[in-house]
Amino acid sequence: MIAADAPLVKLLIEKARDREQIYTGAEPGASAAQQLQLDGRQLAYLLNTSFWASLRRQEGQPAVGALTIADRGVPGGLRFSEPIILTQESLVRLAPALGSALAAVELSPEGMPQVWGLLEAAPIWQPVFRIVGPATIVVSADREVIAVLRGGEVHLIKPGPLSLMSLITGFLERAGSGAAADRQATAEHLLRIVAAMHRTRREGSLLLVPTRTGTWPGALRVRYVFDPRSADLPRSRLARLEEPSEERPSAERRVSGGRTGEIPGLQAPRRSRPTSVLAELSQRLLAQIGQLAAVDGAVVLGDDLSLFGFGAEVTLGEEDIDLQLVDAVGGSIEEGRSLASLGTGLHAQAGRFAYHHADCMALVSGRQGTLTVFTWISKDRPFTALTQVQDLLAEY
Repeated sequence: MIAADAPLVKLLIEKARDREQIYTGAEPGASAAQQLQLDGRQLAYLLNTSFWASLRRQEGQPAVGALTIADRGVPGGLRFSEPIILTQESLVRLAPALGSALAAVELSPEGMPQVWGLLEAAPIWQPVFRIVGPATIVVSADREVIAVLRGGEVHLIKPGPLSLMSLITGFLERAGSGAAADRQATAEHLLRIVAAMHRTRREGSLLLVPTRTGTWPGALRVRYVFDPRSADLPRSRLARLEEPSEERPSAERRVSGGRTGEIPGLQAPRRSRPTSVLAELSQRLLAQIGQLAAVDGAVVLGDDLSLFGFGAEVTLGEEDIDLQLVDAVGGSIEEGRSLASLGTGLHAQAGRFAYHHADCMALVSGRQGTLTVFTWISKDRPFTALTQVQDLLAEY
């Protein structure tokens, strides 16, 4: 059981207080949602209820789904005529209806967490408690995974050079891929592709390569190669999605209190066309690219999202390699591990490719639902395999 003074609960309260300082134009007084996210007992109740619900089954299927803390004033969503008090039983019954939706939670007048409706996405900066499997809960905020509860143990995910986002943006920086803000957006697109690859539940691999330089083409034999227009489609479509225009004179976000106000440094980007249609097409394209990994061989993708092809075979022989094995969730580090001990031939091919091409990165989805990243983090660190990455993709 997670206590009200547990490190994860304290971290969530600390982040909630930081958010309060950033809000501009917030109305005085705490809403039911704000009270909940500052109450250690109630946060512990959400975490424990989600964990025990994850061990239950509904009609033979494991309970999956997600909760978020939200005021009724947030835009969008479906509202119940009568709120539902949050218990293990009510969460298990509600789970089949959630899908990609989030159960929106606030405090009842009696001080109990209650679900007042369903949201398509969490309000900005609000925590998400996601049941991803039996005895496994992922806690995140604004797409950043904060912690993973696995088998009763809580693992806080620490930022730093070994974090998944740092590895992806580091690859983009080495490839000379745009400004820092552009690299962040590109990294999120890449992670959506990786998540789509992982959701196929089949073995697959993705090779990230520098588009403009490198010797990597000599190490690959690509079975399915796209024509130039198709290869450029992901980059061009996603670039159009980010183009500015004068259609929206101001950039605003709705804050937790239900009032709309500008948030410095976090303005919503202006758009030049109907974003809902273009964004949906772009998301479908990213999912389609991830699906290509289900074919034998690797998907080859450039740092600017250029799609070189798929079904790629690595032609680098059969040598074994020593590497550093890092658990992305638990944080444990094992030195001198053999590449051959990590899994199938797909892992070995991807590992050899990344080892011999330090400007590249390889990601491999395994048969048992695992996800591994092979990369050189820096010149002064050994070649690294980051394991258990799948739990960090819950919000993609």
